[in-house]
Amino acid sequence: MHAAFIDLLNACYEWAPGLWIALLVGIISAAAVILFFRTQLRIRTSRTTSKFAWGRLALGVWVCMWLVGLFLSWPWLNWHYAVVCFRYETPHNIGLVVVPCCMAAFGLTWLYYVVAVEKGSAKFWLKVLALLRWLCLKVLGAKHQTAYGHHMHWRFVLWGEVVKDHWQSGHLWRVLLRQRWLFVLLAAFATLALIWVLVSWLSGDEVKVTLSQALFPAAPHGSSNGAWSLFTAVALAPLAFLLWWFRDTNQLWLIENNRKDTNLKDFQKLCEWATGAQLVEDEVTIKKAGKSVETTTKRLKPPIQEGTPNPPGRREGSEALQVAAVHQLKAYLMGEFGQQFRQPTLVLLLSIWSRMQKNLMADPPVPLDGLQGESLLGAYVSWREEVQKRLGQSPLAQAVLLALLSQKGKALGDYRHHLPGCLLNGINNRLPGLDGLRLNDMDLSNVQLTLANLLGAQLQGADLRWAQLQGANLHKAQLQGAILWDAQLQGANLHWAQLQGASLHRAQLQGANLLTTLLQYADLFRAQLQGADLQMANLQGAHLSEAQLQGANLHWAELQGANLHWAQLQSAQLRIAQLQGANLHRAQLQGTDLLRAQFQGAKLTNVHLDAQTNFADAVSDSDTNLSVTRSELSNKAIPAATHALRLKARMLNHFNLPDSAYQEFQAEWETLSTTEQQHIYYKAYDYAANLGEFAKDFPHLTPPD
Repeated sequence: MHAAFIDLLNACYEWAPGLWIALLVGIISAAAVILFFRTQLRIRTSRTTSKFAWGRLALGVWVCMWLVGLFLSWPWLNWHYAVVCFRYETPHNIGLVVVPCCMAAFGLTWLYYVVAVEKGSAKFWLKVLALLRWLCLKVLGAKHQTAYGHHMHWRFVLWGEVVKDHWQSGHLWRVLLRQRWLFVLLAAFATLALIWVLVSWLSGDEVKVTLSQALFPAAPHGSSNGAWSLFTAVALAPLAFLLWWFRDTNQLWLIENNRKDTNLKDFQKLCEWATGAQLVEDEVTIKKAGKSVETTTKRLKPPIQEGTPNPPGRREGSEALQVAAVHQLKAYLMGEFGQQFRQPTLVLLLSIWSRMQKNLMADPPVPLDGLQGESLLGAYVSWREEVQKRLGQSPLAQAVLLALLSQKGKALGDYRHHLPGCLLNGINNRLPGLDGLRLNDMDLSNVQLTLANLLGAQLQGADLRWAQLQGANLHKAQLQGAILWDAQLQGANLHWAQLQGASLHRAQLQGANLLTTLLQYADLFRAQLQGADLQMANLQGAHLSEAQLQGANLHWAELQGANLHWAQLQSAQLRIAQLQGANLHRAQLQGTDLLRAQFQGAKLTNVHLDAQTNFADAVSDSDTNLSVTRSELSNKAIPAATHALRLKARMLNHFNLPDSAYQEFQAEWETLSTTEQQHIYYKAYDYAANLGEFAKDFPHLTPPD
């Protein structure tokens, strides 16, 4: 035992340097993962994504990074500490062979994709990311696979798109080029590495002898001035670098200040032109002569010669100058003439857009009061088309939007504190020259985006509480994890929008188009969805407690595992809806069409039915629970009332449960008199809707809680 312990200590001593290297790689990987999750992904836990799930995913990413780091450091470890990787008899240079060969194979595969496959580089990196994703999900475990797909996957996709856009636009390269101090440090490290390589050819004694002879020559007439000069230059290099850095920073500041003085005059003039200060009034010029005589003169266009085109007047020329000034301000907004001009330009353009709202926003074609469902949606569509038509006829409005929304709204994102409550009605992020809008993880509370065209906008994790989005076009918009509490979305187009994990507490969605919308695990507590079109919408695991869905169209909707507790579904269309495992406790189903709906494992306790509720060809199983309970918190069924409800649902509503459901309380039912059976059967719907009414009529048949 003592010998084995000594052998273990000796092994740890021999492995110590390599283990320290492995531990250092692990610490660096962990720091990189934490920084990535906090800054790039902006991780926030919620009701459906626990800290445990995020932690396991971070662990998986860390393990992958650690393994990659150890693999890349394998040649050095294997050369100096072979026992860490293999036994002593293993060749020390095996790491120097395996790792370069793997990297060469990696590079040749990438080269093959680039040369032989269309868009090969992108496809190659997608395959690499898919492999890394598979490794991470192995650590995550099957329990959190669904949560990853709905709450985490889009964060990685968004981060990848941002990095790709920056790379394609050269943003990252331009940032690196501005870091001149970094290039100086790299040059210094390269010089030191070169010296180290040259010195490494000599043994330790040879180095000492060479330096001693160079600095302190033994010959009486020997000179060491050159050696001392070199030694002094190397020793003073850090101080020289600091002095250069301070001087370079000061020079850059002076150059920027001179540029600011030069550009300030141009900026002020452009602001005057953009605001219309130079516009010529079309009104007459009135001159008063005395007390009673008034003479009026008009500013007229210059005389038009016959056969020549009609030249623009002073008013038209001033308007053209205003449009040109707004286009020129785009460069100031993007920081091409200095960062100090960006925020004033943004405020100016937002003010111009706010001032144009009166002429741009048309009145609705028909009164919206009283409209529901498709009529309300059609009215908003016509209204939005009219507003976008006016936008297309206004060169000034287009110029303002081209400046504000350039580079996917980069200026709005950089100065996001101006966005809450901002007036952006009628904007269009798909004008020629624009490539979308990205405002993810931003505070957009109280923002006004009525009738806006936000096709494909990236709004992941955005805070849109109390936002005005009536009639907005959000087709294919990315709204995963967004907060839309009390948002106004009446008549909005959310076709193919992605709202996984979004929070829509009390959101107003009357008449909205939610066709094929992805709403997995979304929170729609008390959402107003009257008359909304939710055909083929994916609502798996969604929280629809107390949601108002009267008259909504939910044909082929996927509602597996959804919570529809107290949901108002009167006259809703749920044909062929997937309701496996859904919770419909006390749901209002009067007049609801549930033809061929799937109810396997669904909970239908105390549901409110009437004779118009249609369960024809609906599918159920032994886990489907249609019953009447004693109280709100009790899961214990009242035998007589439950049996009567099941019989009535089969007779009037064509809801056929398995035979075991009708045999469960058959014995208790047969003990009742015919009069009692008829009375309970007649009031079965009322007993399901009013939990205390059965206890009043038949206290002796009501089981205790």
